[in-house]
Amino acid sequence: MSKLDNEHMENEPRVVIEINPPPSNNCCECCGRHVREIKPFDRDKANTSGVGALLVKNFRFMAPSKVKGVVELTPDVLNENGDVDDDKLIAKYGKVKVDQFYLAEQLAWSTTPSWECRDCFTLPDDEYFKRKLGKTGE
Repeated sequence: MSKLDNEHMENEPRVVIEINPPPSNNCCECCGRHVREIKPFDRDKANTSGVGALLVKNFRFMAPSKVKGVVELTPDVLNENGDVDDDKLIAKYGKVKVDQFYLAEQLAWSTTPSWECRDCFTLPDDEYFKRKLGKTGE
């Protein structure tokens, strides 16, 4: 019978698994600024566990919720129940644009971790994507 206790564990190598670790480049994943350029979180910007941290993990949608310019869901692409009719949508916009639309919709409802500085952490989603895609730091 094997015994698993502290004495036995001290002699064994430890395995550490880190899920969603901080970025290896030590930069905010929104604005791109390095930790040397940012201020730590204070009580106004973080809960007590984040005070003093330079980057804090946030969960964000993978794409903006309003993907403009791909397709417009107008009444002529809906069926009698008010649902999107894929055949009508493809006839109006083409299969490639419709596939892009559905991919964007899936991403807009999926979340991913994002390590952010105090200036980016509280941004609303539309401002977050503007900053992330433009990599404009303050």
